[in-house]
Amino acid sequence: MLLTATHLEAAPWGTPLLRDVNLSVTSGEVLGIIGPNGAGKSSLLHVLAGGLPFTAGSLTFGDERLDTVPNRRRACGIALLTQRSTLRFAFTVREVVSLARTPHATGHNVDERVVAEVMDATDISYLADKAYTQLSGGEQQRVQLARAVAQVWREEDSRHRLLLLDEPGSALDLAHQQQLKTIIHDLAARGCGVVVIAHDFNFMAAIADQVILLECGQQQAMDRCDTVFSSQQFRQTFNVEPIIGVHPESGKPTVLLP
Repeated sequence: MLLTATHLEAAPWGTPLLRDVNLSVTSGEVLGIIGPNGAGKSSLLHVLAGGLPFTAGSLTFGDERLDTVPNRRRACGIALLTQRSTLRFAFTVREVVSLARTPHATGHNVDERVVAEVMDATDISYLADKAYTQLSGGEQQRVQLARAVAQVWREEDSRHRLLLLDEPGSALDLAHQQQLKTIIHDLAARGCGVVVIAHDFNFMAAIADQVILLECGQQQAMDRCDTVFSSQQFRQTFNVEPIIGVHPESGKPTVLLP
């Protein structure tokens, strides 16, 4: 098992954010996290990354407790893309993506090759020498996605690799949303575990093997997308009456609102 959380609780600063969360991610699996605003989705992602402490339960990465994994080794195996990534210095796009290779001891030539491959995969090669601060919001999101992907791109980088994405497609146009799906599928096919937060349920259905439904910091369900989307708990949590269908080509579930 790549990542396992058991009876996980988090209450930093005395404020309960997560209660009794149980999940697991295997290598090559994509797990989605859904829930209304303020449900604790981002908090859960930060706990899984090791950046936010948990106050009860257990969290293991591979066969080790996550909080005992040395920072550098953790950085080689776990990459996090947050909702907001503020960068005020005029680094070039290539320099921003290259930051992801800092924890790796793979050498300049390997790192340059990884950066070039990832920039090509995320369609930002033409922006390589442009200042990050001069980019549009969508372009900046693609650069930050590339940075996170470059951190866990190579199978040789870490025995266990996990990519954590917080609304990675929120500023992307349709073409780049499709490209994002391809990137996630390619990483999963190469053995990287992926955990994704998204409000677009059709996007989630296209990429996720399972989804976990959160409300007020508590886990309401964890199952396949079609099972969760068609559940009474889903309707109650979001206070909607969706029409659940099937995509004519992919066979994946679709979510429509009347």
